[in-house]
Amino acid sequence: MAALSMSPSTTCGVIKDCAVYNNQYCERNSVRCFASPLIGMGNVKGALLTAPKQEYLTAQQEMISVHAELPRTILSDDKWLRLSDVPKESYLFAKHTPATHAELLHLAQLGKFPQFLAKSALLRGSQTQPRYFTNLNEMKAKLNDFISNGTKVGIHTHLGVIDRQDNLINWANPSQPLNELIESFYIGKLDSLTVNSGNANIVLQNGQNSNLTHFLSDGRGEYYLIGNELFKCANVNDPTLEDCRRGMYGTSPSSHDQGESVYIVPLNYLGLPFLKHGSSAFNQSVDGFAQTLSLLNAKMAYIDGTDSYVTMPGFARKSNEDNTMKAKLGLVPYLRKIEELSSQVPLYQTGGITSTFGWWYDNRIATDDGAVYKSKEYTKAKVKTIENSADKFAHYMYRELGWWRFAGSYITNGKFDFDATTADDLHYLMTKAIAFDTSVGMQLDPSYTNHAKLDELFSLIGFYHEFLNKTRSGQITIPSQITDYLQNENAEAELVYVPQLGGYQFINKSVQRIYASWSSSSPAHYTIQNPFGAQNASFVIKARFDYYPYNDPQHLTITDHFDNWFELTNSSSSVSCEWQDNNGHLRISNNGGKPGGCKIRIPLSGRIDLTNKRGLAIKITGDNSGAVGMVRIQKDGFAMRDYKFKIDFSGTRELVLGDAAGENEDYNERGERIDWEGYIAKKRHWSLDFSKINEVYVFINNVQPSQEVNIQLHELKALAEKNNGENKIVNPRITINSRQITFNVNLSTSGADAYMLAYDGNSNSFSLYSANLENLGTFLLDPAQRLELTHGQNDFEISSDLSSPDYSARAEVIFTTDDDEDNDGVPTNGDYLASNNLCNPSTRPALVNFCDDNDNTRYNPSQT
Repeated sequence: MAALSMSPSTTCGVIKDCAVYNNQYCERNSVRCFASPLIGMGNVKGALLTAPKQEYLTAQQEMISVHAELPRTILSDDKWLRLSDVPKESYLFAKHTPATHAELLHLAQLGKFPQFLAKSALLRGSQTQPRYFTNLNEMKAKLNDFISNGTKVGIHTHLGVIDRQDNLINWANPSQPLNELIESFYIGKLDSLTVNSGNANIVLQNGQNSNLTHFLSDGRGEYYLIGNELFKCANVNDPTLEDCRRGMYGTSPSSHDQGESVYIVPLNYLGLPFLKHGSSAFNQSVDGFAQTLSLLNAKMAYIDGTDSYVTMPGFARKSNEDNTMKAKLGLVPYLRKIEELSSQVPLYQTGGITSTFGWWYDNRIATDDGAVYKSKEYTKAKVKTIENSADKFAHYMYRELGWWRFAGSYITNGKFDFDATTADDLHYLMTKAIAFDTSVGMQLDPSYTNHAKLDELFSLIGFYHEFLNKTRSGQITIPSQITDYLQNENAEAELVYVPQLGGYQFINKSVQRIYASWSSSSPAHYTIQNPFGAQNASFVIKARFDYYPYNDPQHLTITDHFDNWFELTNSSSSVSCEWQDNNGHLRISNNGGKPGGCKIRIPLSGRIDLTNKRGLAIKITGDNSGAVGMVRIQKDGFAMRDYKFKIDFSGTRELVLGDAAGENEDYNERGERIDWEGYIAKKRHWSLDFSKINEVYVFINNVQPSQEVNIQLHELKALAEKNNGENKIVNPRITINSRQITFNVNLSTSGADAYMLAYDGNSNSFSLYSANLENLGTFLLDPAQRLELTHGQNDFEISSDLSSPDYSARAEVIFTTDDDEDNDGVPTNGDYLASNNLCNPSTRPALVNFCDDNDNTRYNPSQT
């Protein structure tokens, strides 16, 4: 297909450094917008458009006038101008090995997942070597077990890059020069190479190399290539590459002559080299992937990552143009080859660049591969994004609830902080899937094997999938009143099947979470709202981290002062950040038109271990400015947790950032408070290993236009948890509306005791559970002690035995109330108003939310 002519008003920019790079990208794409050929292949009905945003309409009109056969265009800012009517199907996503095969097959059946996706199934490169099986035939035999059970199978991988273990390239003795097989960019000629203690110092003949600067700023990491040897250099001080490890990626260390070409080898976000576009290795990878999908009878391919091709010279990293061109050059050859073998393979992609080829296949985008553990609160964030999106295309594109991780708990080892997936989490997730008529991509976190209720909860998922299939087949009709209600992120319900009615019910419910903190002299007092009728109380108590007083010597000091050489980074050029002295006095001035701030990097000498120190404290002198502070801990660039606080005070304070009150607070960029149910505070909370932190930053944000902030930062600590992470609650005492129960038990986060207590007022009993939801015992209580909730406001108090300073006074308490006060599986007052009579319809099963509570033949939505 020929290139389109330019519109006079279309701005095109010449890509920088093309004269220097002289590679295939620049040869074929020397200017932005229409200068590069349109993607013409097979039965494509679309085109890639990279005109400036202000010229979209003009460009589209021109494109249609020149190529009438193209009914749609794809915009480079990730707008997908196509709505597919193909229903989304849920998938189970897990590491598939000979050892996990039987259980995964079992879970896929229990959960009634239409599809199974094998995670990281292939070595990246040739795309023909299984990662966990001896060969493709062995892998195919196992995947056929899923197919025989009616479950479609798919493959998850990364394209355009290569693992060291893959046999596509013989790293020790490559068949061609490596610079012809992997992406590399010339940065100069070798002046000298000296070896000291096994590592090399490399000096280039030419300094100030713009190529070198561009790729170093990409932030992904890089190797250096001389001959066929790869180097990993600790420091770059142009023209010297310092302290370089030799023979990386299995290449052979060898002697190198002065004048040899030196190349920089960019890496993707996983630290993998890119296959050189158009090379023999790249073409073999393209052919191998398509052939593997065909051999395995795969009905889907999950192409992960957003950098299947190296960052382009002259483009800002992660820019829309950069993503668009990387998609075109990195992925389209694979798509073309897949189409040659089969037109039925849908493609998935986690990043927005899917939209650049979304018109080609009936594809979809997985959503928010963020927090390791997707709790209900994290799902609320996703639902709110869908609900409030002004982009009509995003409502379709991004509403799949994908990469939702099912997890066990590692909380007891002191290094992690995430709970096991609960039935409440799954009810919320699956009702949203029904409300939006979409799918769930359920990934199994490695911790799932610890979960004590695995079968029970996957059966619950299967129950919802069965119901969803019945709605899609027309057996059950859900009134729009119900789906519209459930699409709100704060609307919660549970689907139940009621045999006596021969149909399904949605039971409306309300869940209230409290992070409670008390003392020996003062119980923690809260108000519980029950929007339904009077009912027996139902709640759980979980142990939470508690800390010794601020000045306790067991704490870990991250920095005992803020020095004036600590690196400052301003949020924009209009914001000034300046140390005033060597005692932590900081002045921030904002001369711009929007709020801004600065980032302070705290230098660390190696990694710090925050095992059993999962809370922080900062000493700060405030100015009552309303600025928002935040401490961020990271591991190798991955943000693990944000601890936020508001500077709405004057004088010096010691702020405990990990305590129960602080856990329940967060602030947006405007300084507005967001409570726990706003879900933002814990968005980064479930993450990686707290014992390997190597980056700590302090942010001061929300400095308003024309505002000056003057604060003093004194010190930052990691707080020691009670009794080396035991965090034991002794004999918790609960009072509701003057009626009280003391539970003669211990709860802790260490695993030495139960982790959670669940009280059920209907049976007037309580059960103890481990962190992985193993039932440790159920105990009946005196009927006179039964706790009840009235309609509306209820008083609640919690306290415990604090006779030892090692005992904890922190807990999470979760109250659940619902519209089934008599506990018979039928809404007592009717969940929803209905314009049509759904009671006792002629066909069963059905949705029967509006039958009378005591007469399933009578329509009575108000239960009067």
